[in-house]
Amino acid sequence: QWSELTNRIDHWLYMLKHLTEFNSPPEGLNDEIFTRLFETAAIANLSESELEEYERSLKVFRDNYSAMKTAIEKGHSAGWAEGLVEGEAIGMEKGEAIGMEKGEAIGMEKGEAIGLQKGEAIGMEKGEAIGMEKGEAKMIRALYNNGMSIEQIEASAGLSREKIIEIINPEK
Repeated sequence: QWSELTNRIDHWLYMLKHLTEFNSPPEGLNDEIFTRLFETAAIANLSESELEEYERSLKVFRDNYSAMKTAIEKGHSAGWAEGLVEGEAIGMEKGEAIGMEKGEAIGMEKGEAIGLQKGEAIGMEKGEAIGMEKGEAKMIRALYNNGMSIEQIEASAGLSREKIIEIINPEK
């Protein structure tokens, strides 16, 4: 009796001996292995035409499954490739923007530093030249106002007579 069986081996032996008496697995036998046993037994009991129909439908199922699996794999591959291209484009765009922003900032900073340095050097040079020129003009006016002649200033300053006159009388 089924209800008296206590272990798996007893269940197996009983099932194999009385398989033809069952239409479905007995209650309490929910293991996948026993379910598969009943499915296999059901297929074994099919008539020849039923078996041919079963094998045809199984072939259709397997073909459809294979086609679906192939389509999914191709879809994943295509999606992966498309995603990679799209992601690369977005990454390049964002990277380029960030790079340009950072490059511009660094360029501005370096350009400003170089510009300041060059501007300072040029400014110093020009300022020095203007300062020298103004200082020289002040000195020449002072010499002239203290009684030195244009000829004496010309000889000591190394400037032309015209330049000295221009410095002494800037309005003319």
